[in-house]
Amino acid sequence: MKQQQIIITGIVQGVGFRPFLFNLLDSHHLTGTIKNTGNLGVTLDLQSPDPKFNFERLALEIRAKIPAMALIEDITVSSPKEVMTSEFKELKIIPSNDGIGKGLTLPPDIAMCDECFKDFTNPDQKRFFHYPFIACAQCGPRYTIMKALPYDRPNSTVKDFPFCEGCEQDYSDRSNRRFHAQTFNCNHCGPFYFLATLESPNPRFPEPNALNELIIAIKEGKIVAIKGIGGVNLVCRADDEKVIQKLRNRKRERKNKPFAIMVADQQAILNYCHATPKQMELISSFRRPILLLPKKEKALPENLAPGLHNIGVLLPYMGLHHLLFQNLLNIPLVFTSGNISSLPMAVDNIEILTHLDGIADLFFLHNREIFQRCDDSVIRPVLNNPAIIRRSRGYIPEYIKLPFEPKCDAILAVGAELNSTGAIARGPRIFPTQHIGNVRNLETYEFLESALHHLQTLLKIDDCEIGCIARDLHPSFQSTRLALKIAEKLRSQLDEGQIIPIKTIQHHHAHLASLMVDHQLPLEEKILVLTLDGVGYGKDHQPWGGEILLGGYHSFTRIAHLNPIAMIGGDLCAKNPARMLLCELHSAAASDIDRELIEALIQKLDLISYFPHKTTELKVLKTQIANLPQTTTKYPFTSSLGRLLDAAASLFNVCHQRTYRGEPAMRLEGFAWGSKYEKRFDLTKFHTKEIIYGEKLLFEYAKLLFKATKSPTNEDMKNLAYGFHCDIAELFTNIAISTAKTHKIQKIGVSGGIAYNEIIMQTIKKLVEDANLTFLQHNRIPPGDAGISVGQIAIAAAQTTNET
Repeated sequence: MKQQQIIITGIVQGVGFRPFLFNLLDSHHLTGTIKNTGNLGVTLDLQSPDPKFNFERLALEIRAKIPAMALIEDITVSSPKEVMTSEFKELKIIPSNDGIGKGLTLPPDIAMCDECFKDFTNPDQKRFFHYPFIACAQCGPRYTIMKALPYDRPNSTVKDFPFCEGCEQDYSDRSNRRFHAQTFNCNHCGPFYFLATLESPNPRFPEPNALNELIIAIKEGKIVAIKGIGGVNLVCRADDEKVIQKLRNRKRERKNKPFAIMVADQQAILNYCHATPKQMELISSFRRPILLLPKKEKALPENLAPGLHNIGVLLPYMGLHHLLFQNLLNIPLVFTSGNISSLPMAVDNIEILTHLDGIADLFFLHNREIFQRCDDSVIRPVLNNPAIIRRSRGYIPEYIKLPFEPKCDAILAVGAELNSTGAIARGPRIFPTQHIGNVRNLETYEFLESALHHLQTLLKIDDCEIGCIARDLHPSFQSTRLALKIAEKLRSQLDEGQIIPIKTIQHHHAHLASLMVDHQLPLEEKILVLTLDGVGYGKDHQPWGGEILLGGYHSFTRIAHLNPIAMIGGDLCAKNPARMLLCELHSAAASDIDRELIEALIQKLDLISYFPHKTTELKVLKTQIANLPQTTTKYPFTSSLGRLLDAAASLFNVCHQRTYRGEPAMRLEGFAWGSKYEKRFDLTKFHTKEIIYGEKLLFEYAKLLFKATKSPTNEDMKNLAYGFHCDIAELFTNIAISTAKTHKIQKIGVSGGIAYNEIIMQTIKKLVEDANLTFLQHNRIPPGDAGISVGQIAIAAAQTTNET
């Protein structure tokens, strides 16, 4: 009797791995045990009646045949620590233990699989026919309902729903795909939906007509709140402009921010959008993200995504969604997070009813607890690559691996402040949290704190294992406050004299490092990165955002940047692109003729109407601009490309007031989309080696708009807007290419929120590759601020490798 022990680490559990493993081992007539051992992984103690059986070959077979949604990092085959004196009589799965080490990871929430869809639509499958929560070992919720590891039913919120006899049989039947599936139930024993009110937030029994009332309400143009896998969504017709506007009015702070839509199937996507086969594959994958796709003209109401050329689309991912479309047929649905603007989604029934009172007309909730809220993931295809905007449901808690071994056992990072995530690393594995959002709010701050604590619990990281905490350089961020709070808590548990180091990481350095991790670049490599975004606190205590950085994980040098422009009024410039435009143009004005042009533009664009206090405010702004040489310390000076694009959006008469983050630049890209580029300027006069004079280029476009074309057509305006994108991209890229050749750097990349702008990215990529250099863009880590926490951990890990 030959026996061996196999330890499998790095696997994503709960996606049919154990049933697969059981059946594979059984096919080789092996006996023994399969056991989850906490974060150590899965341990197999096996015996074979064949003394020549090759366990090494078995390990290769396991790796080659694992389910598509599982992942194996390592398999080790060794002699068992204790030699069994007797033979195993059978192969069986035995109860889990907590284990030690760092091997086991939890899977994300997974869309309904094809086999479950067959059961769902088959009237003969009475237990699963039209069951809204249908799931099996291959699909269904995971992260949002698991409270702890190991991945077993008692650690989940479905433990409140004991199996009926039929489910118990499925769970125990090794030939059934629900064999040892931890999170399923059926119509007889599982959670159920109901129409909820504050008087009846959790009824004891399902209501037979609840779904019919929901369908009628949607058809009649009402706004409904539907509780799903990881939170609550506001849902209404997406084909009715008046209904969409009603939702905007009720949300109050949702004046122009785009809504995503859910449609029934792939054909419905093509009715409204343009999509490539590769994009169809992604949107139909088990992750089921919201994918931003180019809109077909007049196929949908304009007020779904005002001024944008694309719209977020997703497909059904749970049974209830399919039930909706079986009844609504071809009606597309607005499908947006059910929250008060800037606050996390409520997940408790009473909180949902309270928070959305006055917004939703009807509440369709269920009685299964959501332990971790998790928004839908959002992706924009950029240059045929998935640029992740929001990495959440379908991705979390999958880890991202560092390309080097850190010295610390564990590192915690608190991220930035807007569109933020946190992250925690165990060894070389980085686990970002789900989408958190704007940490300026108390509720979101607490959400970040609890999400980090939950990851720490799942990973079984003791407080004493955390070697350092990484945070942003900005001293006033609420995430910085959280880093200090966590450090103080940890210090209280240490011996006297011990400290928890807090690593302060510059925002754009974190962007650079996150791009390096995304491409698994080694510890000592250096690259050039265009870090282009709205704002990041710089080493000179000023807002950066239009930088060329040369560096790696350890450090960076600021090679070049946009000429800093005074933001008179501070954040008012970010909220009011018209104000930013005047700051940019006056900075470039060199003569009285230039200033006359600015006055003429003010009249032509009617900029006065976009200042809340009209003429009085404009007069004060002009006085402040005139006094700038004497008041340079009163205002922040920004080098942000985001602010420059805001100003351009106002110049091109696209957006003069921002109603959501990124709106001016997004609308400017939407305005220019599909136009052509004509070379207009000698760009060398708009930069030196260190400074890029973006405001002077903007001024030249202002002259073109006002003088060269007295009455430009809309097509002329679009072409000019397209040209501005290309010219500003070329300014940055030419300096980066020159620097790369001087320093013998082979790789040039882009990170930051501007990396979602396809016109700019197309220009940069072409120029870099024409120079025979390697172009890098994000693939698995968000290029925006949601990726900052990964970069913070990478930098902190690199810096600790140099410390004794």
